[in-house]
Amino acid sequence: MKAGKLVSSGLILRELLRNSSTRLTLPWEKLVKRLVKSENWANENSESRSISFNISDTLSEKSKNSLKDEPPGSSTSESDESQSSSSNEVLHNQFIEWMKSEGSSTTPSSLPSQSPSEDSSGNPNSTPTHVSLPRLSRNSVTSKARHLIVSLAQAKTPVSQAIQLQELCRHLINYPEACGFSLQEGALMCITKLAKETKDSKVKAYSRQALALLGYAAPPKGRGIRILSIDGGGTKGIVMIEILRQLEKVTGKPIHQLFDLICGVSTGAILAMLLGALQTNIDECIRLYQKCSEQMFQKDTLRGAGRLLWTHAYYDTAVWEKILRSVYPEKALIETTQKENMPKIVTVSALINTPTIQPFVFRNYNHSDKSLSYYEGSCKYAIWQAIRASAAAPGYFEEFLLDNYVHQDGGVLLNNPTPVAIHEAQLLWPNEDIHVCVSIGSGKYSPLNLKKEEKVALTSLRTKISRVIDSATDTEGPHRLLQDLLKPGTYFRFNPALSQWYSLDEHRPEKLSQMQTDAAMYLRKNEYKLNKAAKALVEKRSTFQSVMDQMRYDLRD
Repeated sequence: MKAGKLVSSGLILRELLRNSSTRLTLPWEKLVKRLVKSENWANENSESRSISFNISDTLSEKSKNSLKDEPPGSSTSESDESQSSSSNEVLHNQFIEWMKSEGSSTTPSSLPSQSPSEDSSGNPNSTPTHVSLPRLSRNSVTSKARHLIVSLAQAKTPVSQAIQLQELCRHLINYPEACGFSLQEGALMCITKLAKETKDSKVKAYSRQALALLGYAAPPKGRGIRILSIDGGGTKGIVMIEILRQLEKVTGKPIHQLFDLICGVSTGAILAMLLGALQTNIDECIRLYQKCSEQMFQKDTLRGAGRLLWTHAYYDTAVWEKILRSVYPEKALIETTQKENMPKIVTVSALINTPTIQPFVFRNYNHSDKSLSYYEGSCKYAIWQAIRASAAAPGYFEEFLLDNYVHQDGGVLLNNPTPVAIHEAQLLWPNEDIHVCVSIGSGKYSPLNLKKEEKVALTSLRTKISRVIDSATDTEGPHRLLQDLLKPGTYFRFNPALSQWYSLDEHRPEKLSQMQTDAAMYLRKNEYKLNKAAKALVEKRSTFQSVMDQMRYDLRD
């Protein structure tokens, strides 16, 4: 890169910092044009550079001071190569500090379409205000995408590469229609080559995110696709955690390394995000799960009945949202792909304001234009929003309004989300076979002898709601179907028999302990099946498969 371009970048950042006290009134693109009129990279079409953001609001104080203290002449001498190199290093450091600063990638200034908001009363709003985006013509969208791809290909330093990648990611999130055009313009080849050659961790991270937005999926790590599907079931999720703990123990690997795709619904969505997206260890997962259950399901019959009549929710939904936002970061689903070896994450909710109730899939990836999913979905929402929508159990929590859709617990439609997981996996890896599909249920209670007096016993309102939901959320139907359709030795269903019936909001310590005991007994009886699944999960890719993967990569280059 020429020293002159480094100078321009430094001057732009300084100008932004000088105006930080009064906040910039000029959009980013106009400021760039004003400062570097001779530069080619300022786009002619100002409309196509409409997504602006304020770097001055997110730069750390340390970054500001170090830039202000920099001698004015240190970055203006084109003849002194050592000074230009030093200026580039300073700029790189400041940019990395900015990227690491709090909210640098999740605040409204950097991802305007993803941030939650508060309502007029100051309380967290379950209907986050969608920041309106400029309406761009198709030509403007494609023009900006082309410009960003060309700029990325021409970028030589990690700083400029990271900036262009971040801008490209933002553009693809805000205008998904640009994805297909970007692929035609060679974005996939450009980014995969950059990710392979760069040594900068930030550039690698943004490259992974951009590839996920373009619909690219790296080859599976095992012999084929490895899928984990986690059912709903309220606090009975403790049973599923015990099964996953044993799976980790047998394989010696954490859950996020064992599977290529993890799918969950309702309480399964909570576990999918904890173990997959956040890569929390099992012990911490159990601690958080029990703590959240205890905080959320404190029973107040009088208030609960009042809320149920007024808002159709027995529990305080605002408290539930507060708990979710304290456990899960204000991070968009797609941003989880910045981590290396991140599995594909899927959670399912039910849309109830459509002509017919239908699933909605929250993903941490996009599908390419050639492989469109049956299901409506998005990767732009925050992690906590995906869980809130997927776990909005009717009668327990309020519905969740997100943009133009009203979401309810995905278990209403698919309490066993394995069919959705298989569908998504086959779209991501169309040339791969399903090698392992592990489906985990929250347990089933089948009493052998039902006493006569139990048939006529009166039940509480909460119990009635739980019974209705249980009867409407059958998980064994999909299981029986998949057992017949999938190849023998690839499908493993674990659904323990429970010693008694548990409500979805059961949180008493002795009852949770009994659930763990039931799970342990089931695992002892099904040790052979678990070991067989574990063995298949750790099988490595064959030599032939590895060669074919490399050939596909070389052909793409």
